[in-house]
Amino acid sequence: MHGDHYFGLIGLLTSMHLLGRNKDLHIYAHEQLKSIINLQLQASNTVLRFPLFFHDISLDADEIIFENDSFSVENIILDHTINCSGFIFKEKKFKRKLKKNIVEKYNIPHNQIDAIKNGADWINNNGQILKNNDITLSDRLPYKYSFCTDTRFKKDICLKIKDSNLLYHEVTFAKDLKERANQTGHSTSYEAASIANSSCAKNLLIGHFSKRYKDTSVLLEETKRKFTNTIKAKSGLEIDFQDL
Repeated sequence: MHGDHYFGLIGLLTSMHLLGRNKDLHIYAHEQLKSIINLQLQASNTVLRFPLFFHDISLDADEIIFENDSFSVENIILDHTINCSGFIFKEKKFKRKLKKNIVEKYNIPHNQIDAIKNGADWINNNGQILKNNDITLSDRLPYKYSFCTDTRFKKDICLKIKDSNLLYHEVTFAKDLKERANQTGHSTSYEAASIANSSCAKNLLIGHFSKRYKDTSVLLEETKRKFTNTIKAKSGLEIDFQDL
């Protein structure tokens, strides 16, 4: 594992410990991380105040690694110089909302309401079929966020990350260093824009800039030439999906 993939984690864990965290914490990562973190904790003679659970993720297969009633998280295999994963965070489809006074108007039994909210039509006492769209209102569409770094240009991830509201993709190099990017397992500005276009992303967030660029705006400008809705990552940046 490359250091910049995990060096910050031990500091985060010990900060949680010092701030009094006592809730369980689950970490999903490649199996090597568990021994690394345990060694760091032993070296500093630290016994965390909270239970820590590690969950190994696959090195060679895309798979859902977490899922509840609200959203899922999927591991996707990237193409770096070592094993490296990206992640897709995807909200579940929302239940529809019944239009005002619709239950009283059609005398809909309460045990049928959940089915209607999940998209079912309703047949009233006269045998009339009431289409779901006529008696319900839709909520907003579920959000999807895809995180892809560190990786070479990898076109076959586009189907998995398709229609992301926000795609984070690394832009380590400018377009003229395509060969260097491939050698080091990274991507250029134009390559990230190509992934965003091919996957029909609504917005692209770029980061992981090489230290050779004192002014990273050149990478933003290049990327925006190919994909207009591009945002440059910076420390402390917050993005509200409702504003995208």
